This record gives sequence, C-alpha cells and structure tokens, in this order.
Amino acid sequence: MSNKSYLRYEPELTFGCVASQGPVRWLNKGMLLATAAQQLIAWKPKTKAKAFVLTHGDAEASAMSISDDGTRAFVGHTDGSVTVWNLEENELVCQLDGHKSPVLGVAASQDGGLVISAGADSDVVVWDVVAEAGLFRLKGHRDAVTCVALSEDSAQAITGSKDGTVRLWDLEQQRCVQTLACHRSEVTVSDVNY
Repeated sequence: MSNKSYLRYEPELTFGCVASQGPVRWLNKGMLLATAAQQLIAWKPKTKAKAFVLTHGDAEASAMSISDDGTRAFVGHTDGSVTVWNLEENELVCQLDGHKSPVLGVAASQDGGLVISAGADSDVVVWDVVAEAGLFRLKGHRDAVTCVALSEDSAQAITGSKDGTVRLWDLEQQRCVQTLACHRSEVTVSDVNY
C-alpha cells in the first residue's frame, strides 16, 4: 500500500472556488459567506480577502441559512448536526444534534429563534434555538429531505425530497397538510422562496 500525499484545499489561494457542498450567501455587510469543507468563511469580494473563518469539529458543512438581519448563520453538517453562529462576535452559539445522517437543508425564522433542519435520514426537525432543543420531528417523506423553507410567520414550512414530493407542514398542528406528488424524480433545489 503506497502513501500518497494530497494537497490540502486552500480557499485563499483560489478565490474563484470558495464553496464545497454548501451554498454561498450575501451578508448585509457587503460580505459573502460560504462553506468550504469544515469552515464557514466570510469573504470581502472587493479585496478578495477573508474577513473571518469559523470552524467547528470535523464534519463538513452541507447546508446554510442566514438570519434576516445577517447576525446569525445556521449551518447543517454531514454528521447530522446544526451549528448556530453569532456573526457579530464570530462565535458558536450552540450545536443542535438530531439527525442520523447529513443535514441537507436549513431554514430559520425571522428572529432566528426557530430553526428547521432537513436530513438525508428523511426527517425534518424543528428546533428551539434559545432552549437548544428539538421541539418535534415532521415525518412523512420516504427518502432524503433536500430542501426546507419557513413562512414569514413561522406557522408553516415547505419541504422537498428525493421521494419526488413537496410537502406543506402546519407547525402548530405538527403535521403535513398537503402533499404534491407531481415530480417523477427527486426534488433537489438549493433555495425555496416561500
């Protein structure tokens, strides 16, 4: 067996390639927030310089959402966790553990107090960020849930899945109120506007 050494990805050397699996989002401060392997990196596009780098654990970032005011980032990871970051202080607020496989989608309420994560384990978990606890699971998809969005009033959520369905959830009743099964293949979108 031979030992091969591989070059480690250096994001600052290749500004044109700033993200791995996760999305890229604009911050209100004119910065770009991107995931790159285990890191959450804020870039200053005009200068191509990093503003800050946040790292937590060994799991890669696989999904991301930003609070409306741009002060918090909600990051899903391949180990099934969701991390909540304070972008003003550049520090970890909490880690939420609840999926058995990678988190593929994350959405947050306008105030950042409620987070919903969509997982490859076919579960959708609703979280209370202040209590750092899962409130409940939404079950119904038969395959990985690839995307999630939350209504402005946080009363409803919509999810898409590899099972070919889109589901509308009533969060107060904790149940699916409508299923759209009109897709012949998986529903995989990077963002849902709801």
